[in-house]
Amino acid sequence: MTGEAPPDKPLRPPAALLLLQDLVFLLAVSLAHGTGAWTAWWCAVQVPFPLGFPVAVGLYPLVTLLVVIALDRTVPAVPVGRHAMGSPAFILWGIHLVLYRVVRIPPVIWLVRYSNVLRFIWLRGLGADAAFSAQMSGDVNLLDHRPLVLGAGCLLGSEVMVTTHMVIRGELRAEPVTVEEDAVVGARSVLGPGCRVGRHAVVEVGVLLGPGCKVGERARIGGASTLARDVEIGDGAFIEQRSHVEAGTRIGAGERWGGCPAQRVLSAEDARAKGSAGASPSREVQS
Repeated sequence: MTGEAPPDKPLRPPAALLLLQDLVFLLAVSLAHGTGAWTAWWCAVQVPFPLGFPVAVGLYPLVTLLVVIALDRTVPAVPVGRHAMGSPAFILWGIHLVLYRVVRIPPVIWLVRYSNVLRFIWLRGLGADAAFSAQMSGDVNLLDHRPLVLGAGCLLGSEVMVTTHMVIRGELRAEPVTVEEDAVVGARSVLGPGCRVGRHAVVEVGVLLGPGCKVGERARIGGASTLARDVEIGDGAFIEQRSHVEAGTRIGAGERWGGCPAQRVLSAEDARAKGSAGASPSREVQS
């Protein structure tokens, strides 16, 4: 016995909710993929033999995606914020998540991820505010799309994981993730709910941004660094590689920090004098 008080919220979803998710998933898969496959076959046999293959390959993911989007639009949106497990908002979020997973079944997801047009329809249709010129590697792991903002020219590298939700201690935390214009998120980095990466900022390879982290414009986060929850990085600041920034830390514009735990290495004035802060970001971190 630990002597701790029992939690006042359930820490696991009820079995009925899990069964409901399975039912919705099976019905949505049957409807979306069945309609996509049938439409692709029917259209393919209407054209001469050599043309049937590209027609089928193009229509199957497109029709499947459009059916999922239509189904998703019938479900009310989940308000941004925190919601108790088992609440109406939590149930709605679970349905959206199930519908999102329908598109992630191969081979549809393979075609969607590598096609600029299909990826754009996928993102916008399922709730993301994404620019057409937003780019990402084919193996980026978007755990959900809403609320997700991807600015023009931003870049998500290989195996980046982005999630706008977190379920912890019986509570759903749903907050937007924003990657602004021309920002770069390096390979194998993780963006938690509520994170924002500012314009022209660079997040190098293998960086973990905890929930609620804010990275200012033209800031740079060194590779293999960890930012705990609710860290704020000012414009043009620089975090050295393999640093750990503790929760709630506020780093001023143009400052340089490093270490574990991270501490200020140079003030903004000293950093400008040494030319070490505010460097122009490059895209070499994407792979």
